[in-house]
Amino acid sequence: MTLAFILYKYFPFGGLQRDFMRIALECQRRGHDIRVYTLIWEGDVPDGFEVLACESSNTCVSLQGDLAIFSHDVATRLRLQGTESLNRERETILFRLEQQEGRWLACHEHLSAMPEYLPSTS
Repeated sequence: MTLAFILYKYFPFGGLQRDFMRIALECQRRGHDIRVYTLIWEGDVPDGFEVLACESSNTCVSLQGDLAIFSHDVATRLRLQGTESLNRERETILFRLEQQEGRWLACHEHLSAMPEYLPSTS
């Protein structure tokens, strides 16, 4: 089985990163393939790990009272069945302010293929 991990940034001495590495190495020891999506990878890549890029650009945040709208373009380099491809999508996430806790909660996400990157239907 291939297991995919998503990290914002990997650097060898971060707490979350150490936990990730411990879990991923144990999964690999048990026979699983490891695939990691991250914006930045610092340090050595363990043998057998596949590190692929996921980049965000063109970000926009709009506050509308108790709602916040975050949108950005996402470019993800994937490898499926040995073939590498680049997917470009537009993601929009709607957040609402939880009044009692004073925190923002993601309540809806929408991901659309960017039209200029859709496959041809002819």
